[in-house]
Amino acid sequence: MDSFEGHKTESVRRKCNVGNTHVAIIPGSLTSVIQPLDVCINKTFKYRLREKWRLCMSHGDFEMTKG
Repeated sequence: MDSFEGHKTESVRRKCNVGNTHVAIIPGSLTSVIQPLDVCINKTFKYRLREKWRLCMSHGDFEMTKG
């Protein structure tokens, strides 16, 4: 898991233990080394999704949104 404080709580550790899961906390500076999909695929996907949303909002295409 990443180093988000919520992942480090005792309740999360207990639930992982029940599922026989070993918890390993990945320091933020190691994402590019340990989580290559975050860097290669997720980063590109999020960029393209944001760009599509930005274009949609700038052209006034609000049919699929409430606001």
